Amino acid sequence: MLAIDSTADILLLLLPIISIVCLWFLIYGRREKLTYPPGPWGLPILGNLPQLGSTPHIRLTELGKVYGDVFSVRLGSREAVVLNSGEVVRQALLQNSKRFSDRPPMSASEIRDVRKFSIVFGEYCPSQVLKKRCALKAIHQVVLNNMGHFNKIVHDAFLDFKADLVYKEVQTFKPSIHLKLAVIKIIFNFTFGEGDRNHQLSEELQKLVIDSDEFTESSAASGLVDFLPWVKPFLRKQIATVEQSVEALIDFVDKVYTSRKQQAANDSCIAFCVTKLWEKAKRKHNEEVNMNLVVEEQNDLFYSSPKGKPVDNGSEEIVKMISADVFGAGLETVSNALSWAMAYIVNSPKIQQSLHRELDSAVGRLRLPTIQDKPNMPLMQATVLEVLRITSLVPLALPHQTSEETKLCGYTIPKATLVIVNLWAVNHDPRVFENPHVFNPYRFLNEDGEICQKRTKLPLPFSIGSRRCLGSTLAKAEIFLLLACLLQHFEFSSPTGGNVDLESHFGLTLRPKTFSVCARLR
Repeated sequence: MLAIDSTADILLLLLPIISIVCLWFLIYGRREKLTYPPGPWGLPILGNLPQLGSTPHIRLTELGKVYGDVFSVRLGSREAVVLNSGEVVRQALLQNSKRFSDRPPMSASEIRDVRKFSIVFGEYCPSQVLKKRCALKAIHQVVLNNMGHFNKIVHDAFLDFKADLVYKEVQTFKPSIHLKLAVIKIIFNFTFGEGDRNHQLSEELQKLVIDSDEFTESSAASGLVDFLPWVKPFLRKQIATVEQSVEALIDFVDKVYTSRKQQAANDSCIAFCVTKLWEKAKRKHNEEVNMNLVVEEQNDLFYSSPKGKPVDNGSEEIVKMISADVFGAGLETVSNALSWAMAYIVNSPKIQQSLHRELDSAVGRLRLPTIQDKPNMPLMQATVLEVLRITSLVPLALPHQTSEETKLCGYTIPKATLVIVNLWAVNHDPRVFENPHVFNPYRFLNEDGEICQKRTKLPLPFSIGSRRCLGSTLAKAEIFLLLACLLQHFEFSSPTGGNVDLESHFGLTLRPKTFSVCARLR
């Protein structure tokens, strides 16, 4: 019998076996991944996370140049597929939307049943679809189909902003602070109606502005827990900040909604319009149940009894969460877009002068611009599009997840795979946008000075398909009108005489570094 005298002898005997096993896994163990999108090798445990650094949207864009428009990465314990061009994003989120529209469980969505009730963070199911349908219908009924009401709300916020600067004799202001306060007034009035302008409410809105900044700053770090659960003890501060911000928003919405229930009859705000639409949908659902017209998978829309007995699933909680979705999403996107617009306009004095001339011609200075003036201001429309394109406010859309195994561009993507939609790469694709890192609104105007209508040549700032940003149409209208009012009354420049620093901070949204702007009345 062969004697084994040492550990070294054991290793020598095992080495051929280990080599054969490793070779088997390399050849056969990955056979199922032969049609899986290619991607870079990652580190044990961490995967490709260290390669992404502090600007993952840019790094993923660079990796796309090596591995293609569809490639894979491993983020800690999660396999993910990255979509890096407008063509594949449209193919996945429009043509194959049902399989690509789910949301993965995220730690932030577990706070106060956010995943259960939210449109934005909830799983893709018949209930989520119906909630979004109600919310979109409410936005159109209250705001977009009532342009007089829309103009008044935006005008009031702008006049408050202007009066604040003039009253305090302030010429230099910080857009990230002052414009966010104007925007939160607008979105509050759209969501909950025009109420009393009391001091306490103003203070609460200002606190929400601070909370939203802290949430954005902490969200990227706290999100690591979704991929590396073991880092949670090291990110307690960021996790606590995110939880407190979400709690504060939900508590605020709960308080305002409850105190303003009596205004439900006038349909003048989104929250109470959603209430009526949701109740109407519930009644229709009940009628279909009684007539045996509802398929089994839809029985959890309003009721959750295994025996079919009606048990209310918290309609009021659903409406409050929908209101929180509308209110919270509108604040960050619109205020950041306006801050970025200020930065690029200050750095582009010739474009600012052209915008002034267009405003003087289309509107004059005797009245405020309205949303009805939009067709007569193509350069202003193009400027909004270019700001949304070049900044890509949400560079990586909220993550999607496949609901079943599916195909994309010849690759097989398994069920429950994380899907990262790189909107930054889509909006900076040199195959679509010439010199994509140059601010140039004229790229969206044709030879006749009219706005471009070809959808494949337009940016995707708010994603696309069933998970497109809930308030995207409203957000673009707000940005357009508020920016038009600002440029009608002010000429903006840098207090130092130089250019504004265009460096950004990555988080849930891309925010510009805090900067100051000098505003001179025209």
